[in-house]
Amino acid sequence: SPGLKVIFPFSTIQEWEKYIDVKGIQTNPDGSFTQSTEGIEGVIPNGISVRFVDKVTADVFVSVRFQIPTDSESFINLVETYRHPQNLINNTLIPTISEQMKNVTFMYSAEDYVTGGATDYRMTIEDALKNGGFVVEKVQISDTIYSDLTVDSNILGKRREIKEIREMYKNKKVLVNGIPKRISH
Repeated sequence: SPGLKVIFPFSTIQEWEKYIDVKGIQTNPDGSFTQSTEGIEGVIPNGISVRFVDKVTADVFVSVRFQIPTDSESFINLVETYRHPQNLINNTLIPTISEQMKNVTFMYSAEDYVTGGATDYRMTIEDALKNGGFVVEKVQISDTIYSDLTVDSNILGKRREIKEIREMYKNKKVLVNGIPKRISH
């Protein structure tokens, strides 16, 4: 809280910011960051490696801002639990961001993302970070491709043969009464 404080010898004051910024930043080959990390409490070196459902991988450079609770009871509980902001960042915030990014990304295909699904992808990540992750079920989709029929006089006697069967997987949200089921974090 603001105001004058009495500090006893050999004691310290731990300052907590109102907001905690966590950001993925690219590193140079020598290990230094490509941009300034000033004002960023939690740095994720080289972003988060994710995998889309169609086996395309990517590095996501996420930027997230968390607000520290403003009411005294919640703030004191947070400080007693984590003792230092870096404990909160390294033990809870970064692992939660990483897990939600990986889970949400696996619900989308890279093709969906490229063909206009980027906004929906970002909104789903924001929703998962605010309200908890989604429970999903893996659905197998089979696409059968048949060989071409040749045109001749006896077309009724010909059979179409299966040329290829493609199997794809898609993750769908589990709904309970029309509302996505959540895993709290």
